[in-house]
Amino acid sequence: SNASVSKVALNGSSNATVNLQSAATGCGTSALRDDKLVYQISMETTLNEFDINLMNLSGPISGHSINYYELAQEPVSGQLYTSETDFFSFGKIHIFDDNNTELSNFNVGISPGTIVFDVRPSVGLTEQENSLVIYPNPTNNILFLSSYSSGKVRIIDFSGKEVLSSFEKSIDVSQLKNGAYLLENQGLFYKFLKN
Repeated sequence: SNASVSKVALNGSSNATVNLQSAATGCGTSALRDDKLVYQISMETTLNEFDINLMNLSGPISGHSINYYELAQEPVSGQLYTSETDFFSFGKIHIFDDNNTELSNFNVGISPGTIVFDVRPSVGLTEQENSLVIYPNPTNNILFLSSYSSGKVRIIDFSGKEVLSSFEKSIDVSQLKNGAYLLENQGLFYKFLKN
């Protein structure tokens, strides 16, 4: 039998399931990467991508030719971490950017299973006293971020879907539907309203 992808609305308003004709059930690996499900069929070297918004296969991803054991997206940078192993002599982690260019790799234990990222503030380190300020809130068109923001900023609707991302200190939100949103920066969340 084949694998499938299901999308379930938490309020029960809409549910969808798509069968992946070429993906046999069984071992393999998968991970959410922004608004895509990336997966690999066991014993294959092609990394596939499934668009969970459109509920269709958006094709194989170029830049990958290894049979991976585990996949995970690092939540702060958005980089994709993959692991490979032969289960008896080596293990290696590969790190890819948004364009699937390998940035780095390093050797690990023999069987690098689950990849986990600890993004909690470290105890004993001086915390930044100034928090991010977003304004105006509510906003109609442009949302400004204080100079304390750094890195990627994601805007998430209340269904959990990322609707925008940016590295800029001003973000055009005019195309968003009116309502409440979360802005995520460095693992911290800020609520704002779009009018």
